[in-house]
Amino acid sequence: MNLFKITFLCFVLICSCRSSISQEGTNQFFETIEKSPGDEMVYPDEKWTYASPENFGYSIELLNLVKESFEEVGGDAMIIVKNGYVIASFGDTKLNIPNFSIRKSFLNSLLGMEYDKGNLSMNATLNSLGITDRDELSTNEKKATIEHLLTSTSGVYHPANHESSRQKEDRPPRESKKPGEFFYYNNWDFNALGSIYMQITGNDLFEAFKTNISDQIGMQDFNLQNTKYENGSASKHPAYTFESSARDDARFGLLYLNGGKWKGESIISSEWIDESLSLKTTTGEAWYYDYGYLWWIDSKNNQFMARGKSGQYIALIPDENMVIVFRADPGSIIKKWMGSRVKPQQSFMLIDEVLRAKQ
Repeated sequence: MNLFKITFLCFVLICSCRSSISQEGTNQFFETIEKSPGDEMVYPDEKWTYASPENFGYSIELLNLVKESFEEVGGDAMIIVKNGYVIASFGDTKLNIPNFSIRKSFLNSLLGMEYDKGNLSMNATLNSLGITDRDELSTNEKKATIEHLLTSTSGVYHPANHESSRQKEDRPPRESKKPGEFFYYNNWDFNALGSIYMQITGNDLFEAFKTNISDQIGMQDFNLQNTKYENGSASKHPAYTFESSARDDARFGLLYLNGGKWKGESIISSEWIDESLSLKTTTGEAWYYDYGYLWWIDSKNNQFMARGKSGQYIALIPDENMVIVFRADPGSIIKKWMGSRVKPQQSFMLIDEVLRAKQ
């Protein structure tokens, strides 16, 4: 290794240490019980309610091991919510960091509202909606429907903005697959859905999310300054990127865990939630989970997940009435070069560790 690389790595390590020191004291682990927890779901008000995991049969000793694993894999924040109570949280859960593909599950909520109003037809085609791109879509590509986009099976393999290198490498040739025939994790589908939402509503996507979701469920850290449209020469459809905090993500997960209801009010219909969390297409072992409508599905274990780069997720565990959020900022390409990004197989194991902590 040459002198430049050695010097550079030392600089990065110093910065990492400073980051770790600055976050000391932010853990909220096994807080004092604020009220006696029961079996009924509670919802956070301005702040979350904390309870000892022992009230729900979870071992503090074993959850301490989860904390150690979280730190070993390089997580930035993690929060475990049982029956609406926070029973453990690690790292800085109020820190807004890029959530990458978790954004797609955020969009699901807005599309669900339009579906509930009768403004979104699953059978509407790109042709009927007038959706095309810089390189004109073919007649066959324009046959793709809203449902195909939601399940990432459109068969539209036009370049997309905000694509990963893997997506570019794996993208099939144009018109090599028919709509509905093949799962390809396709940013074109997801970005086009954002354009379609804004087209049918006339609303800005981010402002709509703030008004209809964030404000309704009391997200504590979300603000419009942490949102951005990613335009580019690849496509006319921008990516819509969010930064969010773990504790806000947990509120979003709680909304879905409870069938779209928040404190007795239906924000999104249970019909839409059920459809979104139903298996729509199989993906292959490399993806770990199968796919619904912009949500990942593990039918075998009855688990559901919004996922983003660097092993990030909002996991729904209905059998335990639980939401688990894991966040780890992928950082710049430097972090990838150093091999320090969290891998899905590392962060997913934390879910099993949490569930094994039940006595």
